[in-house]
Amino acid sequence: MVKKKNNEFCSLEPDFPKEAFITFLLLSENYNMLGMYPMPSIYRTFDDVTYSMQKTVHEANKKGDFSINDICILIPISFAVQYPLRREFWTKPTMHFGDNERIKIFAPVALYPEFYRLLITPTYFDNNGTWHLHATLPLHLSTNFSAIEQFMLLSDQPVDERAKYAAVYNLGHAIRYNWKTKETSTMQMEVREKTGLN
Repeated sequence: MVKKKNNEFCSLEPDFPKEAFITFLLLSENYNMLGMYPMPSIYRTFDDVTYSMQKTVHEANKKGDFSINDICILIPISFAVQYPLRREFWTKPTMHFGDNERIKIFAPVALYPEFYRLLITPTYFDNNGTWHLHATLPLHLSTNFSAIEQFMLLSDQPVDERAKYAAVYNLGHAIRYNWKTKETSTMQMEVREKTGLN
C-alpha cells in the first residue's frame, strides 16, 4: 500500500494511455524453454519495451539463473473504460498477489489474448508527476466487473491511494518482437508452437 502524500484518497486522475503494450519474456536455461514471465509494467512504445528489456537482461545476466530470449511477446492493449476506486479498497487486504500468482493467471492471456480484457492499476505517482501503471488482472470476456471489486477489496496489489481510477483495456493480437533488432511479426499458431506457447 502506498502512503498518502499531501493528497486525499482517490483525489488524482491517472493518465491512462489510449494504446500501449503488455510484455511476456521468454525464459530459458541451457537452451531449454522454462516458460514465460508477464512483465508488470505497461509500455507506450516499442522503444520503451526495448529499454526495459535491456535493463532486465542486464540484471538477469548478473544473477545467471536463466537467460532471456531476444524474442518477447507483445500484446497491444487499448483503453476501454475507467474503473472508479474507493477508499475501502485499501482497508483489509487478505490475499497475497505476487509473482507466482501473476504468472499463473497471465499464462492463458499470452495464448489467447482475444478472450480477455485487462485491469490496469496505478501503482504510484512519482515526484516527477508520472503515473506508473501495472498490468494487474486479466478478465475473461465473460467475467463480470464484480471480479474487479473482489480483487481490489481482498488483494495486496499495490495501488496508489491517491488514484481516483483504475482502467480496463481491450487486448489485441499477440506480436512477436525482437527487442534487439526491433523486428516484429504476427504470432501465428506455428510461431507459438516453436516458442513453446501451445
